[in-house]
Amino acid sequence: MSVSTDPNPRRVNQIWHVRWQALHQVLLDLKNNIEQSEQSATRANFISLLENLEVFGWKQFRFFYKGFGGQFTDNPTPPNPFIIPAIRRDQKLESPLNYTIDHVLRVTTDQIAYDLSVIQQAWQQRTSMGQRQKETLRLADALGVDLLCPTIKSGMIGDTTVITYFQKSPVIRLIPYDNVALVGIPLTSSGSKQRDMLALSHELGHYIFWHGFVEGNRLALLLHQLVMGEPIWARRWTEEIFADVFGCLAWGHTAAAASAIDMIRDNVREHYIHDDGDHPPDAIRFYSYLEVLDFLKDLSAETLTKNYDRLHQRRGKPNTLSVRDKNGKLVDVLLPVLESTLRRIARAFAKMLFERVPELKAKWPKGKTIDLDVILADSPDVLKEKLYADFEESLDSDLSSAHDSICKSDQLHFSHRPWFIMARDAQSLPTSKPENEWEGIFAADGWTIAGPETLPVGDG
Repeated sequence: MSVSTDPNPRRVNQIWHVRWQALHQVLLDLKNNIEQSEQSATRANFISLLENLEVFGWKQFRFFYKGFGGQFTDNPTPPNPFIIPAIRRDQKLESPLNYTIDHVLRVTTDQIAYDLSVIQQAWQQRTSMGQRQKETLRLADALGVDLLCPTIKSGMIGDTTVITYFQKSPVIRLIPYDNVALVGIPLTSSGSKQRDMLALSHELGHYIFWHGFVEGNRLALLLHQLVMGEPIWARRWTEEIFADVFGCLAWGHTAAAASAIDMIRDNVREHYIHDDGDHPPDAIRFYSYLEVLDFLKDLSAETLTKNYDRLHQRRGKPNTLSVRDKNGKLVDVLLPVLESTLRRIARAFAKMLFERVPELKAKWPKGKTIDLDVILADSPDVLKEKLYADFEESLDSDLSSAHDSICKSDQLHFSHRPWFIMARDAQSLPTSKPENEWEGIFAADGWTIAGPETLPVGDG
């Protein structure tokens, strides 16, 4: 650990300690509220999640506040017995080069607040919303565990539970301190048509990307190695392509691919033709799903492609799209080049998942429930709607199998992952080398460098 050589004592504003105290009190009040609740189905999961956030938040805050010279106005004690001393508490940290001290403390406290807000939101929805909404969250929790179950059984990820909550659009919160997937699902999922639940598998793909291991190595590293020879713009899409591929495979249903077509119906033109640096342009997202269907030899691929081609025609049928070069500048690339690149990566990821997670194969007979004559004779729109209807009908049976699964959510236990191990792992990810030795701890597996709704938190 670097020791500061700054000859002038630094003064850290004590307002940051006051802010930590405020956040800690909110956490304790929420935990007390949950402990006294009669809602017992998920109470233990929420309490354990808050305990781990308390531990992690305390370690992060104290490490930087004290390291940069901050003084406590009282004699704070560890918030609970899971605190594990890892680094000398009074270690002085080197002054930031890329950040200000206030920025480091601001981002750290902000992320604690973000997580607290989401956990509070998820709990309150389970206790105050209508019966239909509560039932939808229960369904989504169980389905989420069932979607992850093959990767749990294969050892790619550890025992994991899923806590869902409603918000405007699908999103997953990246939390490095617990084996829990905290997933936002659209409020519209509680309606009579539950096709919006399909986005759940894509968001869980982000969780696997960051929490997965293959033969002791981070899955994220393996995936980046698989695309090492691809253009820089494609390598930036690694996480999103993987989430799309897993999202298509995990349901064992072609409806997931059909939903990718709807992605191009309701977006602005900028998202359709431009690369944002993290996601492929929407005009080509379908090709990841199409390649998975071709890999599976699914008979609906041709008809769904006709649907996509017709919509692409309505959007002006651009033959070039704009992607970002190594300097982040938008450059035009021919659509056939983008398609072949995306499909090549998607097939590599699908092949890897089938090899490493063989139980994904067993799910795919469900994708053949639509009769062959319907696939060949119906119009693309009719097929897509029938795929959605078949998926929605299958949710009840999926829930029953989830309840019988060894991955049943209420059988899982949280593991208190030492924060310093998490920080060590963060330094091995394929990102730029930290200028200060403490930057890996600050990054926290992307927890602080990402913000509330950007990579690697996973929005879309």
